[in-house]
Amino acid sequence: MFTKLISLFNREVPHELVEAQPGPGRTSELVRVGAGRAGIHKVTPERVEYTNEAGIDCIIDLRLSVKCERPIPIVGFRGMLDHPPWVRLFNERSTRFEFTDSDEAYEDLLSPLSKFGWATLDAN
Repeated sequence: MFTKLISLFNREVPHELVEAQPGPGRTSELVRVGAGRAGIHKVTPERVEYTNEAGIDCIIDLRLSVKCERPIPIVGFRGMLDHPPWVRLFNERSTRFEFTDSDEAYEDLLSPLSKFGWATLDAN
């Protein structure tokens, strides 16, 4: 299924997952949850609804964010041991949500994603 695997964080990760991350010439959207109006409002089986730091209401279609189907679809990376804890989704804007703590990340985003059958890979 995967023709090229590379080692990342001492784990074998499919090449297409690594390419989904921002690099030189790629941009990403940063959303610091709780900064101004920025926040996640709703996670459904198909999408994440949030307001970015500019106060603009946005939607991420999770079905378009899948980069790898293992036992469950993978839609992003997470860094719960980093400060601040973060989740980066594989949407077109490569949205990175930063949280005040890991409890907030799980409550607002990771637990609802899991409930609806979506997964993120641990980057720590």
